[in-house]
Amino acid sequence: QVASETMMVGYSAVPLPPSAEELEKAGADAIEKATAIVGKQGIDNAVTHVQPGDPGRVIVEYAKAENADLIVMGRRGLGDFGSLLVGSITHKVSQLAECAVL
Repeated sequence: QVASETMMVGYSAVPLPPSAEELEKAGADAIEKATAIVGKQGIDNAVTHVQPGDPGRVIVEYAKAENADLIVMGRRGLGDFGSLLVGSITHKVSQLAECAVL
């Protein structure tokens, strides 16, 4: 998660969005953690890719460019009821992808 600063405007506080540098660092940290997790499972050839833009479209475009047969997506851990639902990015990818989505 990326912390943001707050700007005072008159009598109101307005949260400022994170900077590009903060977002890049958060992305690099997430990739590092994910790579460590798969490494512990014996996967040493994981490929990572970070690109700005709409996540659903970027995932689908990347999969198409790489001639992917399958896109594996996660879902948010929302408990028993939530398990019936998938996240909005996963839903978008499943609608746009030309390959299978799991």
